[in-house]
Amino acid sequence: MVEDPDPSDRPTISHRNRATGIEVAVAIKSPKWRSRVLDAEALCHQAVGGVLAVVDPLDVPMEVSVVLADDELLQRLNRESRGVDRPTNVLAFPCDSLGESVPVGAPRMLGDVVVSYDTVSREASPHGTPFADHLRHLVVHGTLHLLDYRHDSGTEAEVMEELEASILAEMGIPDPYADGVALIK
Repeated sequence: MVEDPDPSDRPTISHRNRATGIEVAVAIKSPKWRSRVLDAEALCHQAVGGVLAVVDPLDVPMEVSVVLADDELLQRLNRESRGVDRPTNVLAFPCDSLGESVPVGAPRMLGDVVVSYDTVSREASPHGTPFADHLRHLVVHGTLHLLDYRHDSGTEAEVMEELEASILAEMGIPDPYADGVALIK
């Protein structure tokens, strides 16, 4: 789980969809998010739900935490977890191994997806990508990482990009890789 620098600064909104068994806990750590996206929690739930509707490895209730932060937190987490001292758009921190057992009826905690407002804004604007669409793309991308999808090799990247494009299409979002200018590296 991502260490919360000040757990009292922003409430965590948790929403469980009883029909799907998906719980998404959204913690907003930067006030910038509220100024740009009024329904960030719903967008995050839609993105996580879109992934788990297509890729549900165990067909059990799942829980994902999404932290909406800023460059400062993402840079610190990137430095501590990957040894890269710069901010990034999204980081994913898997929690449970998919092979481990959990109590019957309990959701499987997949892990945390942490997104930087500042980087999302910088990436989306020059390309004319709607901010909310880029947020959903990054949450889809991060959730796939929680499910062990990677883009380290060309083949892995192709599989992950095709899956992302398919999931985003279900949400009415155009293929972010279609023009060859991917906003996720």
